[in-house]
This record gives sequence, C-alpha cells and structure tokens, in this order.
Amino acid sequence: MSARRSLLLWLTVLCWCSRAALPVGASGQASSCAEPALTALTRAAGHFADDERTAADEVLRAAETAEPACVPLAIARLSLEAWTLARAAAIKGGSPESLARPRELLGDLRVRAGASPYRVHAEYAAAIVAAAMAAAQDERGELGLHLVHARALSERLQGSAVPPTWPLQIDEAEGELWLEVDDYAEACAAYRRWLSGQGHEGARATAARNYVTGRCSELRTEN
Repeated sequence: MSARRSLLLWLTVLCWCSRAALPVGASGQASSCAEPALTALTRAAGHFADDERTAADEVLRAAETAEPACVPLAIARLSLEAWTLARAAAIKGGSPESLARPRELLGDLRVRAGASPYRVHAEYAAAIVAAAMAAAQDERGELGLHLVHARALSERLQGSAVPPTWPLQIDEAEGELWLEVDDYAEACAAYRRWLSGQGHEGARATAARNYVTGRCSELRTEN
C-alpha cells in the first residue's frame, strides 16, 4: 500500500471515530437567517457556478452587511475568498506569502462560526480551503488527508437543513484539486461523482463535463 493510501486510511478511521464528538448543524438552521439572506446565498451560488466570483462576493458582502447575524453568509463569504486566493496561490507554487491571507481567513472563519450550530459547516469549508492550499504546494499526501476529512464532515452534515456547499461541494472540490496536482484518474472519478448528481449547471459544470467527455475518455482508451 502506498504511503498516501496508508495516510488516507488512517485519517478516514480517525474522522469516523471522532464523528460522535462533532455537532451537526441545527436541523432548522435555515430559519435563523431572514429570507433576503437565504436568497442572497442562492444568488451567490449561481454566480459562482458560472465562475463569476467577483459577483458572488459582492452579493455575499452586501447581504452580510444587511444581516450580520447570519453566520452562513459569513461562512460563504470567507470560504469563497479563501478558496479563490488559495487556488491563485498555485501559480506562485504556494509560497508562504501567497498563502498568508488564506490562512488568516481560515482563522476568521472559525472565529465567526464560534460555538454556533454552523461550526461544523465552517470546519468543512476550512478543510476544503486547506486542501486547496496543499494543492498549491503540490503536497499530494496532505491534499488527500484534507479531502478525506472534508468528505467525513460533508457526510456528517447531509442531514442538516443546509448541506455543505461552500466553498464547493466535496466531489467538485476533489475533481478540481486532484486535477491541479495532475492526478487525472482521481480527478475524473471525482468529477463523474459530482456530475452524476442533479442540478449542476453553469460554466463550472460545463467545464467539468467537457473534461470528463474529453480527457477522461482519452484516459480510458489509453488504459
């Protein structure tokens, strides 16, 4: 068994053993934010699906200003900014300077969630961003560990009123990040899982479909 697979197995066991200690987001958590805030989250998600990150950020910031007590807005905004910066850091090889701001935002994310019913959502978002930071440095082993942790949290939150979608759903995040480190087989498998679900539209889903029908099909032929 490879070192990476061994580490992934170890963290999988660790995550499942600790699940009982992780609180799930309150089943009625959506009701803690006013309707305009929930509408803003939906609008921002639509912008991000079309890869319009600036527009998504503007919607979230405006909504958070109007309703600062809505923690999901803060989680969405902070994780989206951290994800965007972490992905951009890959161009610079994940230098300490390029990852300084994402690290700071992760701290802000955890503080903002605090002891609220959304703290596991915040931990999920933090795990996804941490995975992106590892990918920026081409640290495949660390990337895999963070993704396993994020998946365990995602599964933990499936029963909550608001599923874990910020900054990305787990399968989409895995597809993009494994592709970043040139693990094409893992990227193809993740993108196929993501696209097998319902309601994936926009520029990001289109790009993923094009990759699956193009490069992933070529890989199957080569193998």
